[in-house]
Amino acid sequence: ERLDICAAKRYLRTQLARHRRLSSPEGGKEAGLVGSTAPSEETKETASQTSAASANSVFEKLSLEFQQMVIKSEEMRQVNAIVDNIESFLLDKPAPKDPMSSEEMSTFRTLLDDQFSRLNIQIQRSMQTNETGVVAFTYEDLTIVLEPVSPKLFGVSATVYTGRVGHKMRKNALLMNYLGQYTRGGAIKEMQSATNNRGESDIMFFHHDRVDLNFREFRNILENFIDTALNIKKELSTYHDTLYKDAESRRIDGDLLNRGKAILGELSEGNESILTRIFTVKNSEKVLVHLDSLGNLVANTGKSELWYNVASLILKYTTNFCNAQQSTTDASFLISVQAQVFQSCLKNKFFDEKFIVLCLDDSFESTEVLNKFIQKVFHTREMLEIGKMHQTLSNIISVTKELCSKNDRAVPEIETKGFDEYCEYILLYARDQQHAKEAILCLDWIFDKKPIEPTQNSALLLQTATTHNPKEIWSW
Repeated sequence: ERLDICAAKRYLRTQLARHRRLSSPEGGKEAGLVGSTAPSEETKETASQTSAASANSVFEKLSLEFQQMVIKSEEMRQVNAIVDNIESFLLDKPAPKDPMSSEEMSTFRTLLDDQFSRLNIQIQRSMQTNETGVVAFTYEDLTIVLEPVSPKLFGVSATVYTGRVGHKMRKNALLMNYLGQYTRGGAIKEMQSATNNRGESDIMFFHHDRVDLNFREFRNILENFIDTALNIKKELSTYHDTLYKDAESRRIDGDLLNRGKAILGELSEGNESILTRIFTVKNSEKVLVHLDSLGNLVANTGKSELWYNVASLILKYTTNFCNAQQSTTDASFLISVQAQVFQSCLKNKFFDEKFIVLCLDDSFESTEVLNKFIQKVFHTREMLEIGKMHQTLSNIISVTKELCSKNDRAVPEIETKGFDEYCEYILLYARDQQHAKEAILCLDWIFDKKPIEPTQNSALLLQTATTHNPKEIWSW
């Protein structure tokens, strides 16, 4: 993108220089700048040679307007202002997208207004979209803006800082963006200040999600966004790099990023040095980050045997680490690693029984582990879409019972307190006819564990089903 912008600037500066050289009307006519409503062949050739592909669409729309404004400009400072404004446009705005049709905008506004109508009742406000689908409101010293990104996506943003941005602040913002750890999946971006004060920037916090979420999810996303934005605003200027003070941690992160192929080769040959290095890091949060990066690196190869071997090693090293420490904190660390490995299995479609046994083996009698695994399944949309959610849930229960029976232990209890939320997830995922059968199997699984109760929440679930889901689901 930066190279494209440089090419765009170079083209604009070239046109400006030509205008300076050919200031007379006669010279202008020869160059095709005066008395012409379209760019000359020479201009088109210059543009094609110096503009990158992603900048072409911008120039096609702006070149004619640019030339006409140059012709009318009697003072060079006006021309410079034009160039600066176009550069600002290129720097701050993405490539233009096709505008939403009136029907798409109407659907988007209806969905977003429906969310806000419920929210308004709870917080006693009267917020709704304007004709462009935008909603803005203030909370403490933040202005929160929601706007359409596409017919099915809304974007939410807030300015968390305005002023001069130094090297330290910029570095801290980048560190908070890293893997979305401090932004809950949102993104921090530096932009030219809306006040146009020279040398000042706005640091914005962005997130986008589907507009057809159920209300509970929508409210959670909005609350989490506001909490995170306030934390970023508070910490941005004072945030210290606690994640990367450890030099070895920095080296591990660099190796996982830049030596991925070599590390995969080492693991295939039985070289466990990368895991040995990871577990020398003293901060457990850093260890989790590195294990997640390693897991993704291996899982993305699609090689199930390699992933199985590496996942086994990760769990073995984690167990040994926790046994050596023997504290409640390390017990929760083991559960976090198990859940992380299991999540990677699900996302990469490694959900055979042997993977479930691998992840449960050391904690098959743990109520917390069992229920965390069930939660991970319901949170993984792809499981329902490929028709494996119900089978995986059943496999988790059968593997747990088998391991408990083999070791003469009591089967851990399944907690039902989150089941209403799981129902909402299923109804959210199963909007298409092809997913209806799998969704009904999962709903049967839930209500086999928890009887249906005539509560306000079950009424909302029925309302959601009749509004958004295929007939088979709301008939069920």
